[in-house]
Amino acid sequence: MGIEFRIDTEEGIVYTTVKGDLDVDDIIAGLTEIISHEDFEQGMGGIFDLLASKWESNPEELRKIVRFIIENTDRIGQSRHAVVVGSNRAYGMSRMFEVFSQETAVNVRIFRDLDEARKWMIEGADKKE
Repeated sequence: MGIEFRIDTEEGIVYTTVKGDLDVDDIIAGLTEIISHEDFEQGMGGIFDLLASKWESNPEELRKIVRFIIENTDRIGQSRHAVVVGSNRAYGMSRMFEVFSQETAVNVRIFRDLDEARKWMIEGADKKE
């Protein structure tokens, strides 16, 4: 498993890179670590780089992540999150996650390019979702 993150307090963005094989419990553990970090603040957005990940998600796992977000809304807050993927399967599953997450306080968008994801995050930094 490999989940690494860096919190940029000036930008208000958590940069997360996911590498290798992992499962939904690894993702939940990584998210828990992020929102528990002393530099994390409610409302911070995130860019999740899954380009080097081999995670093969399914709808039930995606719903589990959505439940985690809902259960931790007080800590996460209203925010933007960009997910960057490489494969067609990862893109399709991530789009499903984007739809599922509409019942949460987070605005998720899926990208294939890190620069485009960062641009979307920066452009939305001053906007209320």
